[in-house]
Amino acid sequence: MKAAKQGQILEDESRPACGQIALGVSGNWEVAVDETVTGPQRWIAQVDGPDASLTWELESPEVIEKAARLLGDMNLHGEVSAGSQTCGWELELGRLAGCGVCLVHDTESPQRCFLLIRSPDHGALRWTIAGQDFRDLTAAFAQAAAELVSPGPNVTEAELAGRAEEIRSGNAQGAPAEQVFAELRTKHS
Repeated sequence: MKAAKQGQILEDESRPACGQIALGVSGNWEVAVDETVTGPQRWIAQVDGPDASLTWELESPEVIEKAARLLGDMNLHGEVSAGSQTCGWELELGRLAGCGVCLVHDTESPQRCFLLIRSPDHGALRWTIAGQDFRDLTAAFAQAAAELVSPGPNVTEAELAGRAEEIRSGNAQGAPAEQVFAELRTKHS
């Protein structure tokens, strides 16, 4: 690491230079996606909540929209009973230092999920998100997904908000939540 002069921003030399391509904010939650601007193309995601922050590498930014669709389905259908086909899903979001980073929906409560870091040797760290935090995280994922799908300097805040609502409600172009659930069931069968 370089020595800092006053007002100088230091970059971690082990991490490539990145630029932010999407940001979703709701309540105490923020979901950001960065893309490398030098070297091989890579995407870095970060979730900041009231108690912790998690940064990991995405395989592709499309996983943010999948997460938004799945979380949105849970949020819109809060009455879904435990054991339903839409409860208990798991979506791999990417990797962190050789560990899988997953978003896991609870099998007992439709408005609770976990960010899970799972090591290859079966160790795991689970971050529980429920209630209002779950609803805010859902909205933040939807806003970030809307920015990924509708980039550009001329997109208004109202257009982004509308796109985020389409993603959460399953009315946006692309795979609806039911199709994403089917893909997850096939992958884990």
